[in-house]
Amino acid sequence: MTYYQIKPIYIWTWTINGLPALFTALLIGNVTRIEARSHNLDMFMHLDVDTEVYPLAVGDKFTRVMAPTLNLDGTSDTGYYTPITKGAKKTLAGKYECVMHGKLYISACIKRLSRYKL
Repeated sequence: MTYYQIKPIYIWTWTINGLPALFTALLIGNVTRIEARSHNLDMFMHLDVDTEVYPLAVGDKFTRVMAPTLNLDGTSDTGYYTPITKGAKKTLAGKYECVMHGKLYISACIKRLSRYKL
């Protein structure tokens, strides 16, 4: 595993348990809500995935990373989309197939997780 200067950076490995029964009727187009369990900590999550682009099945494993910036040196990013071009500065995005940007709504969970060495 490669460690970066970015702090905090959270890396979890997850196994897909299946579709929660409540959500199986709520599939929208190719988006499927999966339930996954963490290998690192005792937690699970529901995640909406476009399974046509990223096909996932029960038992599959994937890695989820949360970081405050994509810059490997930990500096803040510009807040704008930067396409990956030949010769461009390497970022955390170059290590993964899919990168998403968003807001974290349950920040209390992250505060509790900060006491763990991940």
